Amino acid sequence: MASAAGLPKGIATRLLEAPTSDFIYSSLSFMRDRFPHGIPGTWFVDALGEIGVDGRAVRQTLLRMTKAGVLRAVRAGRANIYAPMP
Repeated sequence: MASAAGLPKGIATRLLEAPTSDFIYSSLSFMRDRFPHGIPGTWFVDALGEIGVDGRAVRQTLLRMTKAGVLRAVRAGRANIYAPMP
């Protein structure tokens, strides 16, 4: 049976159980060619929302990673663009 995101249930469950920060790290690596200057925070909220992660948890994780110096956030209109710190 497939999840709401169209993934097999076992894969969706594993993604949902993984720390949100792991998904963010992986996405920044995997999507670096598509988003060379960083990934919009809204993209993370939408992508993780597809597997059932609450948007507030995603935004909180992005904020914590930024405050820890792991990510940098650049304001672009009403959204932040996140990129790994060099």
